[in-house]
Amino acid sequence: MKSVLKKEHVPLFLGKPWKVDNRVHGLKNKFGSIKCRMVNAGTTQLSTEDFNSASSRSLSSQLPVWSNVIDTHCHLDMILSRLDQQDPDSWRVNLPLEEKFAACITIGCSLKALDPTQHLLQYDNIYGAFGLHPLSAHEWDNDVAERVQSLLTHPKAVAVGEAGLDYHYESDPEVHEVQKKVFRTQMELSTALDLPLVIHTREAESDTLALMREHLPKCARVHVHCFTSSLEMASQLLADFPNLCIGFTGVITFKNAQEIRDVVKIVPLDRILLETDGPFMAPVPYRGKVAHPGHIPKIAAEVAKVKDIDYNEVLEITRQNANRMYGI
Repeated sequence: MKSVLKKEHVPLFLGKPWKVDNRVHGLKNKFGSIKCRMVNAGTTQLSTEDFNSASSRSLSSQLPVWSNVIDTHCHLDMILSRLDQQDPDSWRVNLPLEEKFAACITIGCSLKALDPTQHLLQYDNIYGAFGLHPLSAHEWDNDVAERVQSLLTHPKAVAVGEAGLDYHYESDPEVHEVQKKVFRTQMELSTALDLPLVIHTREAESDTLALMREHLPKCARVHVHCFTSSLEMASQLLADFPNLCIGFTGVITFKNAQEIRDVVKIVPLDRILLETDGPFMAPVPYRGKVAHPGHIPKIAAEVAKVKDIDYNEVLEITRQNANRMYGI
């Protein structure tokens, strides 16, 4: 079912409405016709026949373990640059068996990264998200807004973002206001295009949650990536947005990350996404090296250890979660 978007519902940026391309909505039929439905006392959940059938069958029973290895958030252009690699295909072929992976989502979230990210989508099993990171929010203008929206019509563009708030490096209230404005705009864009939203939040829990509650429908598909916030924040996010998943990176393998492991322990497995955020924060024993999608098994192993469950179950369920969130 295609989304029906009335003119008055189209978000504005600097007085200009988003131009909603029907091709974007047509993509949803490929991934499963997506709609929200009300259930049980006003709560919301994602409803698609395709996703339900995927969740009910084992994805690993006849496939190698690495076929369930999906990196839901990385910066592949930066990874390849740091590894001095030009061709993703030849690089992947030469990875050792323990670092094989099935697919990844690469993020174009700065003006400089948009074109390299689009270029990578020509390769098999590489998908993309487009938007502006909060630390790049100052780059947002009408031309960038139109460029991002155009990129999101690509058949392998699966999400808006990463967008959000980051107060770690910026204490200036004026900078915070710019970040908030651009975050609001990208939330409205993801809703208008019926695409998942990838959220970055760092040392901005209260403002992030307040803006999400104000500008996102409860049924929004949201990936709060590289989660390093509090257990309370995680609980509020999971309660407020039933289709939200929390992404964990190699940080959970670090000795000084017990607070994040405590969050892993309370987040239901069917609400977890595995990601590297490569090239940053490679998991132990690769810490200090270039993180890449082939390191996902180390993150999965840590989740299994923290939750005291089977490693293959972690890979299988998180693979299903990626399918439910992104349709891949």
